Amino acid sequence: MRNKSVVAPPTSLTLVPLGGLCNRLRMIQSGLTLSAIAKAEVQIVWVRNQELGAAFTDMFMPISHESLSETSRFTFTETENNRRYALSRKRNLFLPSIWQRYHYDLRITDKHIPDGGLPNIISDISGKRVLIQSGLGFYPYNDHSFTEYFKPNEAVRELIQETSRNITPHTIGLHIRRSDNTKAIRYSPPECFEAIIRKEIERDPLTTFLLATDDETIKQRFLRAFPGRVITSPFKADRTSVQGMQQAAAELFALGMCRRFYGSYWSSFSDTVVAMLPAGAGNIVHCDAC
Repeated sequence: MRNKSVVAPPTSLTLVPLGGLCNRLRMIQSGLTLSAIAKAEVQIVWVRNQELGAAFTDMFMPISHESLSETSRFTFTETENNRRYALSRKRNLFLPSIWQRYHYDLRITDKHIPDGGLPNIISDISGKRVLIQSGLGFYPYNDHSFTEYFKPNEAVRELIQETSRNITPHTIGLHIRRSDNTKAIRYSPPECFEAIIRKEIERDPLTTFLLATDDETIKQRFLRAFPGRVITSPFKADRTSVQGMQQAAAELFALGMCRRFYGSYWSSFSDTVVAMLPAGAGNIVHCDAC
């Protein structure tokens, strides 16, 4: 009697991007890169919540299947505050874990991801149903995949045109992250950015600055300090609304159009802009370097 060959079960990944916009985007880049190499079925579950109040398609075109030719099956689900895909925590009585344990063989969250990511994860996930809930770039990916996966929709393209219409060959981009990011506040204070602006103006008197920030007081401070030189959105940053997130996405792409960029430490938004620019054009501001 011949031995029948054993067919290995397919590997399937469910990606639940967490956090703000660029945390989610880098997680998707990691997950899709991993799925292509592992030849895994992949589902992305984009959850609208207080961290980000817009659907993926409120900002971007659907991810093209042409860019995922190595993936056996790809689905994208958008939902709102779906408890099945929530992190299991004390405050939700760890209830999501009941459903998740039944449907997945392996669950990975930020606490399972070391600083260097999970570059050797292929063997761990082979033949398993895997749930990954994260806002980290947990698997190595090519920065160029950003423009392949994330194409702004019509509403965001219009905002990009509006945001970038005053960009000139002399315009430098700035991202000053404040809000709840204590490390950005500590290591990338506004005084550092002001010093950079003064140096850039001395170097080129025609320099202007495209400023993106989540702090309205920073906008007013820089508009007063450098009249006629600072371009910034008249709208208040709001991650809980569709309009606010569309504006954030437009600013992300517009900053990528500037000749040079200075961003905030420990900010995934700033890191994403740096990755979009040619080598050497993007800089992360750290107070020790001012």
